[in-house]
Amino acid sequence: AKLTNASTTNLTVSNNAYFGGNSGIWNGSGNVGIGTTNPGQTLEVYNANPLVRLNRIGSYVWDMGVGNGSNGLPLSYFGVRDASLGSTPFVIAHTTGNVGVGTTTPTVKLAVSGGDVALDNNRSLYFANTNGAYSWHSIKADTSNRLNIISNTASLVLDGATGNVGIGTTSPSQMLTVSPSTTGVIEIRPQTAPS
Repeated sequence: AKLTNASTTNLTVSNNAYFGGNSGIWNGSGNVGIGTTNPGQTLEVYNANPLVRLNRIGSYVWDMGVGNGSNGLPLSYFGVRDASLGSTPFVIAHTTGNVGVGTTTPTVKLAVSGGDVALDNNRSLYFANTNGAYSWHSIKADTSNRLNIISNTASLVLDGATGNVGIGTTSPSQMLTVSPSTTGVIEIRPQTAPS
């Protein structure tokens, strides 16, 4: 079938429709393929440079997709690239699952470069124990401007309003307030003299 005026003529597809030049196919399940005649998802891009571009009338241009090593993304990484500035603010490594924010070479599970990481009020950063439980160790800033470092039931609190430090208490009234839950408060051991 041929459309004589594609700008005004509607195209109705009852089964499969193919557009030449490997531009795409729309199959009976409603999936659209670009570069493939057998798309496995709603939209599949099959190409040596599989990027999707979002262009806000030339002002802001963003690419996202899989890197080929020369399209601004590392080979086989998924990423988001600011094509306007030529920067890559976000990637996920293919083999490790490491996430990079501001870096394309994350060597840990989350690598952040060139900026800060912020948690909003009263949110926690948790650390799992050897059993995988996340409720034992955490760091958070509470609604009273205090930084809480918690390990199991023990706590270390830094009060941002007063500068006071609390060990075993969340409300230190002095520069250093220690409230032990068991016997013994502070232990100081001498350093072993070198022989």
